[in-house]
Amino acid sequence: MIETVSVLLALISIIFAFETPRRKFLAIFRRTDSKPAQPPPQNLPQRVTPLAPIYGATQSGRHPFFIREPHSTIPDAVHEARQAGKPVFLIIYDQDHPSQSKLYYSLGCFMDYFTTKKLVDDHFVVALVPASATGARDLVPQDDPLENSLWVVLDTDGKIVRREGVYANADEGLKRVRAVVGGMTNA
Repeated sequence: MIETVSVLLALISIIFAFETPRRKFLAIFRRTDSKPAQPPPQNLPQRVTPLAPIYGATQSGRHPFFIREPHSTIPDAVHEARQAGKPVFLIIYDQDHPSQSKLYYSLGCFMDYFTTKKLVDDHFVVALVPASATGARDLVPQDDPLENSLWVVLDTDGKIVRREGVYANADEGLKRVRAVVGGMTNA
């Protein structure tokens, strides 16, 4: 008797452990006079999220990313970098990608700390450009589909100092920006 009950309980637990058997088992006991489930509507418009501000930061937080407005073209950023004697902090993203290369998530996490925002503002000329911008595609490795935003640091001559995907972590963002700042001051 106990073995039969334990086998029955084991079968019921298996049925309720997995979604498909649970739905089929519960469908046996459902009332048939209830309304049938309607299929989801087809061709819904894409969810459009309002763009968060990208500059004007006065404290820590994912948005805005930068303290001052970033340049929207690479030539403008390189020109100002030469005049200021600072490297270029360049973010490249795919504007045609559904998530825009995870720009708001990855860059928001990377630049989360105000200390990082301040270091970037003090030591770099900032540019945020789409991959379609003049010169941007040349800086993206051929095997990088820009699923994630790309961070590129250019020296005053426009040569690549560092290039990697934007790491979505505030501690890593601060560490990596400090490493570049430290490497530039030691060079």
